[in-house]
Amino acid sequence: NIPEGRNECIIRAIKKCVDYILFIDSDITIANKQILLKLIDFDINNGPCVVSAKPMFKTFTNLNDLVQFANSIVDLDEDKCELNIKAKPVPWCGMSLTLIPAEIANRIKFDSDMTFSEDRLFGYHVWKNEYKVYSISSDKPLAYDINIIKRSDIYVRMGIREYFRGLYKKALVIA
Repeated sequence: NIPEGRNECIIRAIKKCVDYILFIDSDITIANKQILLKLIDFDINNGPCVVSAKPMFKTFTNLNDLVQFANSIVDLDEDKCELNIKAKPVPWCGMSLTLIPAEIANRIKFDSDMTFSEDRLFGYHVWKNEYKVYSISSDKPLAYDINIIKRSDIYVRMGIREYFRGLYKKALVIA
């Protein structure tokens, strides 16, 4: 379960006395190495707050094209260009490339009843606890969410009990 895994990561990170927890999905490719510094800088100047970098979505029909694109990102020299970021408060953010300060991580956990939309409920609790969630974008790509087009089977393989777990909470965040 994703929320339980995220909570375990948070618990272990907090035990190590970290200042921040960075969640990054396995399908995210960072386009500009300055992004982590920008996320931290934004939190220092506006936080504590949850800060998420908005990725550009890029889909491919085959693995070779995906690999070629990912390799081209590694070769980019974007790091030398100044990043002009724009931030806007949002009700929630996906955790694909998201920085959570330890102060917030100590107070708010992901709900283990949520088998999907756990990031929406997390955002709700962030705001309810008088913190904020921001989405960061730029005139240049910050990161890419790269995938091969195919039908997801996550909800097909999920048992009905698991799917309906936390139904009322899911209705709250989807409504």
